[in-house]
Amino acid sequence: MNIILKIILILFSFAHFNSAFADNDILKKYILELDTKDFKKKISIIEKISEVDTDYSLHALKSILNGKLFIRKSDKKILLVDIINRKYNTFYFFTNEEVGIEKKRKLKKIKINNNIRNKLNNNISILQLSRGTDAEKIKAIFEIIKEGNKQTLQIINYRIKKEKKEDILKSLEIAKNSIIARYGTNSEKIDAIKNLSGKTNIDLVNILKKISEDQSLQKNIVFEANKALSISLKNIKYNN
Repeated sequence: MNIILKIILILFSFAHFNSAFADNDILKKYILELDTKDFKKKISIIEKISEVDTDYSLHALKSILNGKLFIRKSDKKILLVDIINRKYNTFYFFTNEEVGIEKKRKLKKIKINNNIRNKLNNNISILQLSRGTDAEKIKAIFEIIKEGNKQTLQIINYRIKKEKKEDILKSLEIAKNSIIARYGTNSEKIDAIKNLSGKTNIDLVNILKKISEDQSLQKNIVFEANKALSISLKNIKYNN
């Protein structure tokens, strides 16, 4: 029996290794496709990178956002770059093995604009919902509030079902209400706005303010938003 179990474990480990290797190949393909001047295409590729099931996906998104991900022109190697005293110190992306100093003209930086920057911040936060320390998870939850949408809500609902820690669940519920307040049905919006009442997070306050000023919404929704916003502003003043 012990021999059989060992064989199963070996086979499982081998399958897992092959799967991870394949995912990294897919990720490499997508990163190389970011070498384009088409910013709309870049946003689509970033979404694909976020869906690749490997720890390197999050690493790639953060490196792009921080301006550290480059492609070497000669051989299409993906490199991480630390610029110190105008010298381009390079490392292989997947192994972090030091390559050495490269000349700037031999490298191609993955360039981004504000739309891509917002997309990166949102996708990084979504990926971090299921990774990192409790503090990192909570930070990620609040970072997705501003750009949250119906797709994000599905992910949050999934995390609520899986999460067991009370402080993280509370943060997820706040993020959930912040999205429903904007995208739910009229009755759902009112309930969500009531749940956000008194919250002092700046993004939540801005959401309430925007709803309170939206004349296309039903009057009772605008009324509840104004009421909730007023309590939040009083709390901010009191805390300061």
